[in-house]
Amino acid sequence: MQDIPFYDFGGSGPLIHFAHPNGFPAETFHRFAGEFTDQYHMIGMNARPMWPGSNPAELTGWDMFADDLITFLDSQGAKNIIGMGISLGGVITMYAALKRPDLFSKLVLIEPVFLPWSIILSSKFVPRPVLEKRSPAGAAKRRRDVHPSRQQAFDRWRQKRAFKRYSDDTLWDYVNYGLVDQVDGSVTLRFPKAWEAEIFSRPPMVWPKISQITHPTLGIRGKKTDVLFEKQWGMWQRKQP
Repeated sequence: MQDIPFYDFGGSGPLIHFAHPNGFPAETFHRFAGEFTDQYHMIGMNARPMWPGSNPAELTGWDMFADDLITFLDSQGAKNIIGMGISLGGVITMYAALKRPDLFSKLVLIEPVFLPWSIILSSKFVPRPVLEKRSPAGAAKRRRDVHPSRQQAFDRWRQKRAFKRYSDDTLWDYVNYGLVDQVDGSVTLRFPKAWEAEIFSRPPMVWPKISQITHPTLGIRGKKTDVLFEKQWGMWQRKQP
């Protein structure tokens, strides 16, 4: 198997693995990581969509990414680390901890994708074209993935609702680390939109698994969230006190 790419945020102390969300390479979170590296050493695997030759048709479910994370952590000789993940990364971290509890000492799950049953079931039974009109999968599929330059990408994204609460510095991190240069001088998404859409189209059935978590866990929910709704926030706390 090829070497799994990762980013070393630096720092010294106990090891944190940071699992990034859908569509965002690990490096785009280097400012966030900087809040921890005075006390911890943080690394972040870049998930399968950014591996050379990967194909979204190979995705069978989010647990595939958890298996990749386990393989990566084993390759690093990691044991009893802190597993931290945002959104997709939170679910991947949880799945990996359930499969290999020896790898983790505690978990930090930030806005994990713990969706209502209705959304999960819709993804399985609603026809794909209908689903894509209603869900983030469709929006991801329609994304512009090639820009003439980084500046033009920044200017375009600066106007988008999805990035309205990003500071300019944070948005530039997404521009600089989330795009790759092409031979004609243009730039394209480093995390392919076909992968992003495929991941969004397969929301995970997490609820039977949450009560199986045995690691001490810090759950974090944003004040303005479109991922972890109030009802599901309460369900999580009841299933994992």
